[in-house]
This record gives sequence, C-alpha cells and structure tokens, in this order.
Amino acid sequence: MSRSAEKALLDHPWPGNIRELKHCLERACILSQQNVLTAELLFDDVPMALQDHPQSIESLNEYLHACERKFIQDILRSHGGHILETATALGISRKNLWEKMKKLEIHYETDD
Repeated sequence: MSRSAEKALLDHPWPGNIRELKHCLERACILSQQNVLTAELLFDDVPMALQDHPQSIESLNEYLHACERKFIQDILRSHGGHILETATALGISRKNLWEKMKKLEIHYETDD
C-alpha cells in the first residue's frame, strides 16, 4: 500500500465502520493491476472509463461497454499488446478477445 493510500484510509471518517473499510480494500484489490494500492484506487467512486465524459453515458448498456472497454485496454497495455497473454489474463479465448475488441472498437498496436 502506498503512503498516500495509507494516509487516505486514516483520514477517511468511515461512516460504515469496519465493514465499509473491508469492502473498500476488497474492491481496490480486485480492481488493482499493480502490486501497490493507491489512494485513487481506494476512493475512486467513478470508474476511470467515465471520468472524461460521464454526461455522454445515457444507458446502463453504454456504461457497461465503457467499463469493459477501459478494463480490456488496461489489461492489453499491461501485457504489451500481446493478445494471447491478455486473453489468458481475462479468462477468455483469443477469438473472444478479438470479437470484444472489434465490438468495443479497441485498436491496440504493439511497439514491436
């Protein structure tokens, strides 16, 4: 856990007490793609996929697509654009990943 995350946890009032703290940490661990938890990950109420244009999301379906698109892009980036490694990390087939990338208009090129 980063120092900023530790400070954020200590400074937060925790109206839900230990249960809220537990859920906050579990959520951060599930969403984290790094070995260190950051304050942004702990208290980011708005998914990164929606921070730039939250007003443009008009339906639950659009929201889910934006979140799925952002998540796949992040995993792709963390695996250097390698499709097979990314698909394995996501727990889906390579073909399924290609289909999702096409549907979500994800264009990722490696530096190779």
